[in-house]
Amino acid sequence: MPEQVSKLFTRLAELADAEGAVPEDGSGIDGTWTTTIPARDRDRDWSVAMNADVDEDHVVEDIPSEGDETTVQAGSATVWLGRWPAGVIHPFGGQVAAEQIDNGPQSIEDELIADIEARISSLRGDADV
Repeated sequence: MPEQVSKLFTRLAELADAEGAVPEDGSGIDGTWTTTIPARDRDRDWSVAMNADVDEDHVVEDIPSEGDETTVQAGSATVWLGRWPAGVIHPFGGQVAAEQIDNGPQSIEDELIADIEARISSLRGDADV
């Protein structure tokens, strides 16, 4: 197993903290945290459900769209782009979708990370967002 926590998972945890989902006493997120992240270069946004419990799967409703129901695995996060599944990640890896562009398939992970970082900056009031 890799020793380094994945950058995408780390950024999602930082976003949860920036949104106030992490208790100040350091006890960690209770259950499942959900959010929507604006996708700056697309016509639909990202939806995220992160299950902070390490031993219990959770069902989330209305993610990615009203009326939807999804099971999020223990200790993982599921990401959608609009209504399309875009990835399932955990602290040490996972899978993120790729899209076909002119020179072959390309992961959308870097784009998602950049959108998360922009959201964190806007929540913190950074001027260069």
